[in-house]
Amino acid sequence: MKRLLLIAALLAAPPAMAAATAEQEAAAERLLSGWATSPLLASIERFASRSAALEPAFESLCAKPADAKRLAGARAAWQSAYLAWMPVSSFNWGPTALRRTGRQLAFRPARAELITAAITADAGRKADEWDKVGVPAKGFAAIEALLYKQPKSLAEPAACAYLVRLGKEAGDEAKGLAADWRTFADELKHAGEPRAKAYPKASAAVGDVVNLLIAATTELGEKTFGKIAKQKTDSVLGAASGNGRALVAAQWQGLAEVVIGKDGGLAAYLDTQYEKPVLARQLRDAIAGGKGAIAALPANLAAARPAQLDKARAAVARLQDLLENPAAQALDLTVSFNEADGD
Repeated sequence: MKRLLLIAALLAAPPAMAAATAEQEAAAERLLSGWATSPLLASIERFASRSAALEPAFESLCAKPADAKRLAGARAAWQSAYLAWMPVSSFNWGPTALRRTGRQLAFRPARAELITAAITADAGRKADEWDKVGVPAKGFAAIEALLYKQPKSLAEPAACAYLVRLGKEAGDEAKGLAADWRTFADELKHAGEPRAKAYPKASAAVGDVVNLLIAATTELGEKTFGKIAKQKTDSVLGAASGNGRALVAAQWQGLAEVVIGKDGGLAAYLDTQYEKPVLARQLRDAIAGGKGAIAALPANLAAARPAQLDKARAAVARLQDLLENPAAQALDLTVSFNEADGD
């Protein structure tokens, strides 16, 4: 909740940066315009496309719930959509924040007793009952629970109808998010122009992206990796499916596409516009280090050893530190919030 409110505040608040030079502002406009198209909008379009496959895959399974191939197809559709969500999840900005997409679809852990209650009430087929279902019984974690922990329950029509309804909600939300983001991405492309709606200065938007990167690295390091040893297995990301490493790798790749990107990303911007070649190299090294540390984790994060988790957490913290300190200082940016502050 706190993160959502603070992102909304970022959009409304005056820039917390000193005035950039004309050359820096022009470079910020180019950087932001590139980000708006790829990776930001591109990742959301991919998420929408993959999420659209959930409902038909679940309907196919429900036609023959005991069919192993159909179950595998439903699981593959879920994995594909969830993997596509992870890069999007790091940038809770604009429509993603305003629509509260993360809370709707990515709340975890799922609450088994609430899923059972929703199925008992036939919420998948009764609109009035569906409206009563809370987020702990919805989204990707709830789908994972049904497909991996309770697949035999899908022989019950009410349970399968609930799975289909979960898929429909995810597909509908992703479709709406993509539509809203097309408009927002166009606004970002015009940041700095006289009639700019979202950002009169592109450099302010770049500063907001840095704040989002800081929040994402804090959440990944402190919450995803930092709490695994203390969590029950059901609370660990992707534990039921054994898909946790792939999910965090997808999230890290989303961060990498902004930090170093195909055109150099934030690192190149700091190098060329703020004369920070050493920082640019450190950012590239941090991205590579994080990728390696994540790849060294077991596929199921619940099976990770403390030393592996510590290494991954330290690698993420390295990027966070570079963003919070030298990068923010170079941009004369006030770090607006930190995910570790709490929900």
